[in-house]
Amino acid sequence: MSSYELTPEHVWLEIPETLLIGITSFVPLQMDSLLRLNQICKAVVLPYLQSYFPTAYIPAVQHDLWQLGMNGFEIESKSVRLVCLPSTDWDLDGIQVAQEWVDSPDLAPDYFLAVQVDLEDRILRLWGITPHQRLKEQGQFIARNRTYILERDLLTETLNMLWLQPKYFPETQLRGEVAALTAPSLDELTQAWDILRASPMPFAARQIGFNTWASILGNEQWRQHAIALSQHQQPSSIPQTIQLSQWLNHRFEQGWQAINELIAPQLVGAFMDTQIKRAKLIDLGVELSGCQVSLMMTISTTETGMSLQASVYPTGERLTLPANLHLRILTGTGEIFKEVTSRSDDEFIQYRFDAATGDRFTIQVSLGTASVTEDFQV
Repeated sequence: MSSYELTPEHVWLEIPETLLIGITSFVPLQMDSLLRLNQICKAVVLPYLQSYFPTAYIPAVQHDLWQLGMNGFEIESKSVRLVCLPSTDWDLDGIQVAQEWVDSPDLAPDYFLAVQVDLEDRILRLWGITPHQRLKEQGQFIARNRTYILERDLLTETLNMLWLQPKYFPETQLRGEVAALTAPSLDELTQAWDILRASPMPFAARQIGFNTWASILGNEQWRQHAIALSQHQQPSSIPQTIQLSQWLNHRFEQGWQAINELIAPQLVGAFMDTQIKRAKLIDLGVELSGCQVSLMMTISTTETGMSLQASVYPTGERLTLPANLHLRILTGTGEIFKEVTSRSDDEFIQYRFDAATGDRFTIQVSLGTASVTEDFQV
């Protein structure tokens, strides 16, 4: 049972058990589970909004957007257009909105509606709303992952504006200025198709220029071609992404254990503090010659995201690492951000860095020709 207060200023809706068939526990937000999360949220939120806006519907383009890795879904009616943004995180400091929803002329809505979802307790909360203009003008844009962030105190917690504005304040300016797109060149489109062939979603989208990508989303023929190319990727090529925000709720993916279960007892005492730490056994096969190692991730929250430390320690009774063991931090596009290499007498190797909410990165541990990677999102 999750621990939260049933706040009266928010709308709370029950998730019918029939919607959760096949989902027996929390699933990390990968591509397929992101789609299920949005579908569950849509099935609950749309009927509720239709009680106020009988003509409300989901545009046909929505399923295409999900297949291309976009979180959220649009609901339109004669009087209002809004985008619902579901999240399973219950310790939110604000909302995160993909740039596609904000700066694409074809997709920009009147409002953004923040929705928190608890699949275990089968409940969701409509906890905040903001006009597009407020997000555009007062939100923080994170260029590296093309995301707008609006702090919680800038959101309106009740939904009254949604009901009252169309009737009493129809002339209110809700949408901020959105620049028109320019037609992408043939070279830009060709490069986009090459990226979609080579990289899985949603990583591919971030490697394509925004004007080109938004133009693809707004063109039926191009959008279908993008889906076909992205689905050409084998499922195994889409890595499981560790959602570090869920660690704050003590939800850990399989294989990530308490540090005292893996790391040498002589070293454990140095790690005990208030930060969250989990470790995972790394299997590098014969390259380790009988010496096992563990990757440990240490996280703590900051104002803009997380402070992170990646460390590699020996596992078992051995207290030093083999020489020339590499710890690499890779960016979301696969570029090396930092590399640390062990010496023969090192007890551990580590690197500390900061990441903003929504950032993606990869940790790679390698020795000789053997390599293991783990993908993360803040």
